[in-house]
Amino acid sequence: MALTVTHDQEALHSASIQAMNIMRGKRSWYSTPSWQAPAFKTAYSKAQEPTIPALSVFQPLGDVQAKSSAEGERLPSVAECAVHLELLQAIHQLRVDVLRSTELDSTFGIIPNPGTVTRGWGRRRRQIKVKDATFAIRRKEKWPLFLDLAVVRFQTWIQKVDSLLGAAQSDGTTAEAEADLLPPLDILMVWHSFLLNPKLYQQYCEQHGLKNVREAAFPWLRIYNSINPADWSFTLHPDAASRFQTATRLAPDLLEYLTKRGFSSPLLAILQKFPTRTVTLGEVSSTLAYHILRDDESAFLRCCRDIHPNSRTITTTQLADAVQRQFSFVEKMERALWIRSPALEGTLQRAVDRYSKFLKLFKWYPNTMLVPTLDIDLVWHTHQCSPSRYRTATIKHAGRFIDHDDKIGKPTLDSGLDKTEQLFRIRFGKEYFVCNCWDCEAILSSVTGPSRNGEAQPDMDAVAQKVSDEIVYYKAVELARRAKKPLPIQG
Repeated sequence: MALTVTHDQEALHSASIQAMNIMRGKRSWYSTPSWQAPAFKTAYSKAQEPTIPALSVFQPLGDVQAKSSAEGERLPSVAECAVHLELLQAIHQLRVDVLRSTELDSTFGIIPNPGTVTRGWGRRRRQIKVKDATFAIRRKEKWPLFLDLAVVRFQTWIQKVDSLLGAAQSDGTTAEAEADLLPPLDILMVWHSFLLNPKLYQQYCEQHGLKNVREAAFPWLRIYNSINPADWSFTLHPDAASRFQTATRLAPDLLEYLTKRGFSSPLLAILQKFPTRTVTLGEVSSTLAYHILRDDESAFLRCCRDIHPNSRTITTTQLADAVQRQFSFVEKMERALWIRSPALEGTLQRAVDRYSKFLKLFKWYPNTMLVPTLDIDLVWHTHQCSPSRYRTATIKHAGRFIDHDDKIGKPTLDSGLDKTEQLFRIRFGKEYFVCNCWDCEAILSSVTGPSRNGEAQPDMDAVAQKVSDEIVYYKAVELARRAKKPLPIQG
């Protein structure tokens, strides 16, 4: 494959793309590559399937969580960054599921409205049905609606969990209360995006008296235990789901609730008007006041009232916008797919080291706007998810609290990125922009391992072949997974 052809990066990438096309069954008419995709055996049971990412990447997570309160100055761990990648995949999959759901189309009253046109003349004149050109556009309205509901659910949850944490501190049951820190995925998505706006989050907590949740550590271990890496589905533990429902009266799975739960006629009528923005606030209020609804329906309808254009708050709009902005980063992580890379651990170790250097630049150049690369940004985001620790660590490593503004325009970012590259080179004598593709990262991991204490240099051709074989296998696994076919196994 690429690694056996040349060490030139451009040729490496070209050969890697060509190999992927061959593995997908695509061949170019103008090339006759000598490389052939290897044949792998397939797993006959779940027990035989490879575990990617490897469990060893996450094993330190429990120890890190236990010590986090005593290590306020430490930077994010590889394990936390790996869970963050899994969380981003779960959020990406949630959006895909919402947009693809035909059941959600039905709930929101989004149905195709085919038209008719007259063709021909005289006796040949006839009516022909034509496709609804607006249907695909109207289906996209589901996501903004779902996101608005997630935002108001988040605002309900954070008030409740802060009260629970406060009460727990008083009666000595903090450990039990912290189990409530893991909310449903839609709320977790909003909380995650809010945390990536540190000053805005701090102001919100101060305005609403949320001193307990503000100091809480992000529940990385519980997030890890809730995500299925096979399909990125997210499932709350039944006890956590029950506690959430008891505290908020809201459904623990918003998408399932919207698609599987039968609604009473008054509530369904309201829901089917939301995509067209024709429902009035009076209709929502009168349905709440004069119709017999289940407890969950009343709680849900209050969420619908709070997202109505005539009653939504500035905070609701800011939070929805924050989540939308973060989807650019989510999409980049999904395309890079480091979480499935054979070099995952090495990639994250190097990213954490580069992030520590990035923080030093803030101390040395306090009046310069510094812009991160993608790998540094991942670690930075991971750090911000634990506000108390982030505040303490940035004051130590960067000399001051560092805000993260994701509303800066591209021209300003590009200028800052160029300046950061120059300063990084000057201070550390290393390239700032590095290729994080699977191939380049796997090569780097294979040649930058622990010191061999004077041992002879390894056979680089053998190393290259080993890395090449590993990359081919990992890509074959991912292609099979996406095609919902049995996964290949080595040996």
